Amino acid sequence: MSAVVALDVGGTGLKGAVVDRSGRLLCAERRATPRDEGPQAIAEAALTFAGDLAAGGPARDAGGTVHVALAVPGLVDDTAGWVRLAPNLGWSDLPLRTLVEERLDLPALVWHDARAAALAEGMLGAARGARDWLLVTIGTGIGGAVIADGRALHGTRGAAGELGHIGVAPDGPLCACGKRGCVEALASGRNLSVRYAELTGEADVAAEQIVARAERGDVSAQLVWETAVGALAAGLAGCAALLDPELIVLGGGVASAGDRLRDPLARRLATEVRFPPAPPLRTAALGERAGWIGAALAGWQAAGAEPGEVARWTL
Repeated sequence: MSAVVALDVGGTGLKGAVVDRSGRLLCAERRATPRDEGPQAIAEAALTFAGDLAAGGPARDAGGTVHVALAVPGLVDDTAGWVRLAPNLGWSDLPLRTLVEERLDLPALVWHDARAAALAEGMLGAARGARDWLLVTIGTGIGGAVIADGRALHGTRGAAGELGHIGVAPDGPLCACGKRGCVEALASGRNLSVRYAELTGEADVAAEQIVARAERGDVSAQLVWETAVGALAAGLAGCAALLDPELIVLGGGVASAGDRLRDPLARRLATEVRFPPAPPLRTAALGERAGWIGAALAGWQAAGAEPGEVARWTL
């Protein structure tokens, strides 16, 4: 039946999978992103990981790899397969598709990670049946995808949906993009940890721990979390006013907080958006798997599978 290798390249981890045409998961693995070693090391780690999956037993047993599909954060030219800018990975003008194809001698595609996740959530997850909606991915960084009439908007340079780099606090902290006060600088998982460390001196406290401490009454954690929720609400309010979506789906690692994020965010968003009314919020159904599932869907569609065929997957 053959297989597609799907890889979700994140600022913290690389999530890989091998999926056959019926949607059967043959292999799943996660490796650390070597951020401390620099952008070239990250690229090499992604290429090596994809190569290992393509050459591994599950792919061989399925009849070989027909496509390699990567989901990547930042400004991504999906058509050309170039990563124009990925601040959290240190990449700039990287011809990633060409690098993969030359290394593995296999056809490859490169998609923006949020657009890949949106494909997965729209076909198999929380937005199934919706035509006009937004996906927000809140992880190491913050990305997003705009779905209009069932199709993902790309923009002139592949930057449509970059909620994370909407400015909401002109005097706020410096973002990885070089601007101050972006939503990402205040609300991403990595920057939640940074802000908490600045207040307490305690480094490397993960976002989920900060949320738990806020619930237990930790004043510093409460301040960091409330600031993050406010920044997200401000960014989403602008998107809602401009696009009038039928719903907003919250994905990524920080969104695993579930009601602890969705409920206060919905309350803040309702005060920010009066006309039209604020759209409902849903937590992504596929969680952190959405990036590689979307990449696998895209890979199989590129290899000739029909949308109706992959829409029956049960991953």
